Amino acid sequence: GCGWEVDYAHLEECLLAHKGWRLKVGAFSAGSNLTGGQSAVDRLAVLLHIHGALAVFDYAAAGPHVRIEMNPSALLLPAELARRAGARVPPGMADGEGGSEDLLEWASDGKLRALGRKDAVVVSTHKLPGGVGAPGVLALKRVLLAGSRRPAAPGGGTVFFVSDEGHRYVSDLEEREEGGTPDILGQVRAGLAFQLQMRVGHTRAAEAERKLIALLCNELAPCAAVAVLGGVGGLPPLPPPQGTPDGQRGEVSEWRPWERLPILSLAVRFQPSPREALGEWGWSGAQRHAVKL
Repeated sequence: GCGWEVDYAHLEECLLAHKGWRLKVGAFSAGSNLTGGQSAVDRLAVLLHIHGALAVFDYAAAGPHVRIEMNPSALLLPAELARRAGARVPPGMADGEGGSEDLLEWASDGKLRALGRKDAVVVSTHKLPGGVGAPGVLALKRVLLAGSRRPAAPGGGTVFFVSDEGHRYVSDLEEREEGGTPDILGQVRAGLAFQLQMRVGHTRAAEAERKLIALLCNELAPCAAVAVLGGVGGLPPLPPPQGTPDGQRGEVSEWRPWERLPILSLAVRFQPSPREALGEWGWSGAQRHAVKL
């Protein structure tokens, strides 16, 4: 793989070491903006909730490519973690039959549904097709704000009533946390960008993205002076397309959690000076070479 896997054993050790803390928050990126590697968000959410921690995910990089579900109808978990979360696991499966670390799909209901929820996600809508100029979006469970009496950042539009004796903030949670002049045009762009993503469909988009990333990789493969970050010894092999249909189109699926998203970071090999020996080469980021590429 490309080395993006979370050390779950170490994470659980940290959660156990702080089990007495009243507030514990686990914040993880759903996908890397360098390698395209995805995090197993279902596994992380369940593990965090088992230990009483909030599960927060950053979808800035992954959001344009994958489906975001605050309350997923199914969870992808290893058998042992699914058993700990209350799922009915066939005897022997959690002990290693079929691979105890393999991600298997479990219906999200009852206790498993509560443990698999996401408490908050953040999305960079300007990275969506058509979302240029749109603001960032924070989606979170209302219960996290239920006990608050004042906004995190008081500003214009957050106060409902003021008198000599005191003041009162607006009761609507969304309005109370949106102090100042709202970015109305940006919000409209964000809504249209999400609407476009839904109309195109995640399966159709993934099909086109796989073709584009395969074309790019085929062109880069012969280039000894170009390496892709996250791979070993140059360009890593791409996982084969998954054939699981999602109900829209059967020949190809959405991006699955074990796949590498179509995000590449390049390093370009260069010779610092013509006067230096031919064998003394270095590496630089691809940004300075982007125009030529």
